[in-house]
Amino acid sequence: MAGTMARASAHAATFFFGSALTGGQEVPPVNTPAFGSASFSVNDVTWAIQGSILITDMTHTITAYHIHM
Repeated sequence: MAGTMARASAHAATFFFGSALTGGQEVPPVNTPAFGSASFSVNDVTWAIQGSILITDMTHTITAYHIHM
């Protein structure tokens, strides 16, 4: 994930993160037609997190997911 910082106020910063999602990023890598993208922002004072995940071409039902920060 890549991150950038934008000032939300004189006392807080908001960090933005984005990533492409592919089967090749799994451990071990998997061959799948599915792919996606994720984007999140984190406020460094309140620790509020906002974001979205878009996934397409899934061949199975999503039963769980998790996020590494």
